[in-house]
Amino acid sequence: MARLLPWELPTRRRPHARRSLGVRIAVMSVLVLLAAGIITVGALSVQAASASGAREPTDYAVPAVLGTAVPLALLVFGWLRLRRRLTAALLAFALGLSVNVVFLANAVPADASAGTSSTFYLSDAKTTFACAGAYDMYQTAPTAAGSFSFPGGAGVKDTFCSDTFTTGMALGAGTTSTSVYMWNNSTSKTCNVSFALLWYHAATATTTSLGTGSTSLAPNTPVTPIAVTFASLAATFVTNDRLQFSVTFTSPGNNCNNSFFSAGTSTFPSRFVTATIVPEGVAGLLLLAPMLPLGIRVWKSRRRSSVATAP
Repeated sequence: MARLLPWELPTRRRPHARRSLGVRIAVMSVLVLLAAGIITVGALSVQAASASGAREPTDYAVPAVLGTAVPLALLVFGWLRLRRRLTAALLAFALGLSVNVVFLANAVPADASAGTSSTFYLSDAKTTFACAGAYDMYQTAPTAAGSFSFPGGAGVKDTFCSDTFTTGMALGAGTTSTSVYMWNNSTSKTCNVSFALLWYHAATATTTSLGTGSTSLAPNTPVTPIAVTFASLAATFVTNDRLQFSVTFTSPGNNCNNSFFSAGTSTFPSRFVTATIVPEGVAGLLLLAPMLPLGIRVWKSRRRSSVATAP
């Protein structure tokens, strides 16, 4: 009868069809929001990285593709091909990549063209960051050749400052290493020199020492990149705070009158390297995102166990 008179049979309702359509719409909406967020973050990252003008936005094509197109492709692949746990894993991976883009965009405390580098180059200019009485220090290496000398003397100190930080940026505790090109033309005098890493507080116009190191320039020391490594403290910045670095000739009398250091040129790229600078609390998301599938699996397992043991 079913084959002869199919129209006479009662039609079975499928109450779950409408619900399934609603779920699909909800999931698609979430995916669209995720995709829009990834695209927005990618665009903002490129804009932040090229904000200094030292490089063009086209220089960041590869990071933009890896940080934006790859997560989008994973979203599409997960929606069209896979289901359940694998889809969750791909979405978590896409989220991790997009969070990584956020990390790269915000881990730029000073010259945004430098990316995540914690290397600061001393310069002979005072025009970029407008630090009162201090020279600029950049996160990009100088490109112009030549030589600019900072003369020594008893108590002579030269200070360098970074661009401003934003609230939440953090300098990790660790070490600071210098590579400052110095020399001593004296045939008999030893010159002592100290280095200091400082945290400049914009709100109070004061500084906090994060660490110091020292060295000595023996007589007849030729031009040499002086390497000193010293422990440095952690710091969590607020808007308009800066890092400062000072070079001080500490010997009394005329012991340092024939001592110098050079910076600001590709010939003598004096610099120092700090511990990692990151947005506070953001880096941890890179580890949490891949844990999402495991968390979902544990939650489902506990839910099934509670249902099975219910009276």
